[in-house]
Amino acid sequence: RLKGAYLNGAHLEGANLQEVDLRRAHLEGAYLNGANLKGANLEGVNLNGSHLKGADFSRSNLMSASFGPVDLSGASLKGANLNFVNLEGACLAGADLSGAQLEGTNLRGAILVHANLNNTRMMFTDLQRADLDGVDLSQGSVFWRVVLCESNLRGANLTGRDLCEVDFRGSNLEGADLRGANLSGANLEGVHLKGADIRYAIFIGAKTQGADLTDVLRLEPI
Repeated sequence: RLKGAYLNGAHLEGANLQEVDLRRAHLEGAYLNGANLKGANLEGVNLNGSHLKGADFSRSNLMSASFGPVDLSGASLKGANLNFVNLEGACLAGADLSGAQLEGTNLRGAILVHANLNNTRMMFTDLQRADLDGVDLSQGSVFWRVVLCESNLRGANLTGRDLCEVDFRGSNLEGADLRGANLSGANLEGVHLKGADIRYAIFIGAKTQGADLTDVLRLEPI
């Protein structure tokens, strides 16, 4: 057990910490590149300034943990509990977040290019100014009251998703695939939809003032 342990700046590269109890441990600035943290309990842990590239957090409990702008590129967070976690400004490029819980998670300004977000559960998730260029969100992901203001979703795949009441204000959805998506009540004010595919999408009650609809593929006017 390492519950509440002080491990600030510790060198734990490649360490096997699978299913270890690290609740409320102090890991600021720790070196955990490539570490195995599968199924570990990291609830409330402070990981600010830590080195986490390629670390494996699959099925781990990270609820209310604080990461800040760390490098998690290539890391596995598959099936992890990331509810109410602070990942503001974090680099998650190429990370696997499939099946992760992201309720109330702070991902403002996070880089999620090429990240796997299939089957994630997002409720009240803050993705304001996040970079989701080309991300595939078509496979079972749940969205509810998600904030995507000023985010980059260029070329993203959102086919068939329920995006009711999602806030997209000022976002870039150029070339995005929104076929069959439900955007009822969504805020699309000032959104760039140039070249997007919105065929069969539902826009009942959506706000589209100032949206750029140049060259969109659609069957009927919004």
